[in-house]
Amino acid sequence: MAHLDDRALLATWPSLGVDRQGLYDAMYAGNDATALIGRVSAEVWWRGTVASRLRIDDHQLERFLSDLGSNWHWDEQLLAVLRSFTGRYRTAFLTNAWSDMRELMRARGVLDAAEVLINSAEVGVAKPEERIFRIALEQLQVEPSEALFVDDVEANAMAARTLGMTAILHRSTQETLRRLDDVLS
Repeated sequence: MAHLDDRALLATWPSLGVDRQGLYDAMYAGNDATALIGRVSAEVWWRGTVASRLRIDDHQLERFLSDLGSNWHWDEQLLAVLRSFTGRYRTAFLTNAWSDMRELMRARGVLDAAEVLINSAEVGVAKPEERIFRIALEQLQVEPSEALFVDDVEANAMAARTLGMTAILHRSTQETLRRLDDVLS
């Protein structure tokens, strides 16, 4: 539902001297066992790890984070559909994200699109591990056979299917909307 316009970010920050892969490595390499599951806060990860990897100081990091936030874009069509489910279906965001995601979603006006946010950093486990799906099902008070899961990562969709959930692999907005319509009608 969200994507980073990394080209625009890199165009704004040529002084970093990194390509797309270098940017992602600087921000995310090694975070699966730390920031992604809440063992390290987003603040510590950004200030201690990412700033060091990108060789930027605190002032530059603040500017970089502001630019990064400006280059995250949410799929408004999918958010509108999710909001339209209010009152008809139980809904949740199930995300692999750092400890600052709840506040970022609130600030961007996205958090209200679902009833529940299950964030890997807050619950200490990330997709595709079964336990995070169980947490979501419990919070929504639904059985796996009653759940529909949409994700852009095949391993996550497969994990949901293994639990008995219906899963849609998101590749494009239009395809996902068609699949949602098929499943829900």
